[in-house]
Amino acid sequence: MSMPPPIQPPPPPPPQMSSTAPADAIPTHMAWSIVVTVATFCICCVVGAVPGIVAIVFASKVNREIADGRLLEARRASRNAKIWCWVATGVGVLGIVYWAVSIFMAFAGNTPESLKLLEQIKAAQQR
Repeated sequence: MSMPPPIQPPPPPPPQMSSTAPADAIPTHMAWSIVVTVATFCICCVVGAVPGIVAIVFASKVNREIADGRLLEARRASRNAKIWCWVATGVGVLGIVYWAVSIFMAFAGNTPESLKLLEQIKAAQQR
């Protein structure tokens, strides 16, 4: 009498998604979005905070999508959060440049040469 062949375990299930990174590797960008929102609000007022708020919304969506097992949507939300963080950072940089130019122009406009030029312009306009 011959022995039956040994029972082999079933093959592992196929991966749920074709993903290259595990769920732990999906960044939320939450810290960046909060910092840039607060910073741009202080620099540019509400205009600077709007992209940061959008980034916070997308960053908070990442963990919910991971918890629900929707890794593709989590990656998409992470990518959108990163894009909006960059937009908010760009608005903040533009706000800093605008602020610096405004300060420079305020001080540069009060030099004796510029005051003489203003007097000459006023005299020419009165003629």
